[in-house]
Amino acid sequence: MNGFKDIPGAIIGTLIALVIAIPAAAGLWFALRWAWHDAMCWIVSVSSRFWPSVQGGIIRSAVEVIGAATLVEVKKLPASRRWRRSSEVEFETHLAYSYLVNGKRYEGSRIECYTYLEQAKSNGELTRERLVGLEKGTSVTVYYNPLWPSSSILRRNLPGLYLTAVSFFFIIPLLLFGCTGMLFIAWFMIERILWNLGLHW
Repeated sequence: MNGFKDIPGAIIGTLIALVIAIPAAAGLWFALRWAWHDAMCWIVSVSSRFWPSVQGGIIRSAVEVIGAATLVEVKKLPASRRWRRSSEVEFETHLAYSYLVNGKRYEGSRIECYTYLEQAKSNGELTRERLVGLEKGTSVTVYYNPLWPSSSILRRNLPGLYLTAVSFFFIIPLLLFGCTGMLFIAWFMIERILWNLGLHW
């Protein structure tokens, strides 16, 4: 019998297959989630152009700097290391608005739809730009889904076409192809292990 001849060897081979399969499965899930997120982003952006609107008000508007101490340290670093350290600083937008539909009060937080790559570009300046004109107490026009009034949006801008094309025609297919290939390799290894142990069907 060729290949694995003992149980320890089969265990090692199985562990190697799992080391390949688990990241591949996670990557496949991420790619599918990415595709779903961007597709829904476009669907909401386009359909919101036909949604009715009401007047609402901003009840919370702020930008949180996560790792503010690191942001201070960035200015003290040489230019060669500044980009790497600045990438460790994250910014999070906290925005909420309220509006009334048929006498019922709703709250929303979505400004507009951003694709994954647009979200990845977020930095301090860009995050603050998204909140320009959306200060607390400001009156805003809220567009809401007539079928689900709790679903709303403030800006009906379409996502970036270039970044969407990069996602759907390059990154996502590459992830799907690579992760599927890794899963096939892991499946082939497990099949060979079972065959060599005489457990094939």
